[in-house]
Amino acid sequence: MKKILYTSLFLLCLITESSYAQNAQDINFYTQKQNELEFKRIDQELKQLKDQNLQLSKYIRELEVKNEKINKKMGLSEKRVEDLLDLWVNFENVSLPNLSAADKTLAEKIKKTDDKITKETSSWNWGELSRDCPTLGKHQQVKTVITKDKTASIKYLCFDGKVIHLKTESNIPPSLYNNTK
Repeated sequence: MKKILYTSLFLLCLITESSYAQNAQDINFYTQKQNELEFKRIDQELKQLKDQNLQLSKYIRELEVKNEKINKKMGLSEKRVEDLLDLWVNFENVSLPNLSAADKTLAEKIKKTDDKITKETSSWNWGELSRDCPTLGKHQQVKTVITKDKTASIKYLCFDGKVIHLKTESNIPPSLYNNTK
């Protein structure tokens, strides 16, 4: 009986050991499968990160190129502003005083010419004093004088106190005009 007991105990140990071995193999198999899945997932994430890194590198390079263009334009703009400021300072310091001096000189020449005209002749100032003509009426008024028989008319203009003859019209019919010859 002892033998049977030892034999059964031995068989029991063998069965449990084989089941432990089987369980260990199963556990190793499942662990290996889980590790493979985890490596695949990590590999996919790594690939996505590399792709994302490459895309970001492209964006960064495009931004660098655009930034270089902007810096170039900004440099040209700054140079243009500096040139315009130099031009403005030159205008304020040189051209503007020259224009002012030339204006004063021109005003003096005009005044001298005006004084000379006023002294030498009074006919040059027609229309400036706005005088009325005593025989015609108001300044720059046109007056037509018609003969009593209404055969002729004369137009006068009052201009600055002087009577100016504009035109004479004869209203004699041609038949009468031929008889007077």
